[in-house]
Formats: sequence, C-alpha cells, structure tokens
Amino acid sequence: MSNDRLRDALMTARITQEDLATDLEVHTKTVERWVAQGRTPHPQFRHRISVLVQKDEGWLWPDGYSRKRRAEIT
Repeated sequence: MSNDRLRDALMTARITQEDLATDLEVHTKTVERWVAQGRTPHPQFRHRISVLVQKDEGWLWPDGYSRKRRAEIT
C-alpha cells in the first residue's frame, strides 16, 4: 500500500524522491519504498521529513508509533 500522504506532501513541497534521499543520506530506493510500498522510516527520518514538508509526523505516518507509544502521547 502506497503512502499517498507522503507523496502529496513531497510534491507540494517540490521535493523529489532523489532530493530527499540526498538530504537524508539514504539510497533513493529507500525513499521509493517509503512512498510506493508504504514502509515506515526510522523515527529520526520521520521527524526530518515532517520538518522538510511541513506536515505533522503523525499525519504522514498514522501507524508510525506502537500502540503503547500512541497511548502515552494521547
């Protein structure tokens, strides 16, 4: 399942997958998996991406936190 929210946020911010990969110092294929396959990045990448695209991390990856952590946050 793709992450359409991430895809749209990158497009709105005019950030290509290649640019994001370069900025985060990861392989382009890694970013492609985050977008096309809906994989969830490690927390440090989620935070940096959310800052770059100016969207809430929880909105970009609603299932990015464990149930226990979600309960602690709310």
